[in-house]
Amino acid sequence: MNNYILKNAQIISMDDNIGDFNNADILVNNDKITSVSKDIHTDSNVDVIDCSNMIIAPGFINTHIHTWQTGLRGISADWTLSDYLKAVHSGLASYFNPEDIEIANYVGALHQIHCGT
Repeated sequence: MNNYILKNAQIISMDDNIGDFNNADILVNNDKITSVSKDIHTDSNVDVIDCSNMIIAPGFINTHIHTWQTGLRGISADWTLSDYLKAVHSGLASYFNPEDIEIANYVGALHQIHCGT
């Protein structure tokens, strides 16, 4: 789903120059927001998602991250929560010292900035 329109949403733009919108639409083309306004019309091959009574805040991107785990990224992608808690919190975390945490947080923050968060 690369091209779609989010219809009738309450939109919090996170941009003072744009402002917020009530019952407005967001057009997404190739996974990028290309338009935000009331009653966007587009061709019929674009998926339409009804967002009535929903809030959209596109300014929030990846708002929950454990930067101290930057060095462990990818090792637990297919684990259950129980597997993760046992392996990371009860296992691997005990090997981290304060300098490891500081470096991981720094690298994690740089990565988020690089990705636009």
